[in-house]
Amino acid sequence: MRDIRNDLQERADFCQDQMRSVCAQFEKMVQRLQSERDARLAGLNSTLAAIGKLLEYERGTMGNVVPIKDPAPPSEESTPPQPAAPTKESEPAQSLIDRIRAVNG
Repeated sequence: MRDIRNDLQERADFCQDQMRSVCAQFEKMVQRLQSERDARLAGLNSTLAAIGKLLEYERGTMGNVVPIKDPAPPSEESTPPQPAAPTKESEPAQSLIDRIRAVNG
């Protein structure tokens, strides 16, 4: 009967080498994914900061606008009230959207 301990030891060593190789590949993949995540987060944070600055600008600009009122009040005998036109509050959001689109091209 032949001694197989050396063969088994070689197989065990081979399996350990493969496991180390797989673990090293896994660690490299984790590092790559973390760096990709960090890069994406940095880009999103800079976009968020730009949007915040645009909102500050928008509030500053729209805060100085004086609303124009109708010179003549509607008479009581006129037609029933029409649905209200969009208010000035919705206009800043639209202009902000236009500015964001212009920045992003």
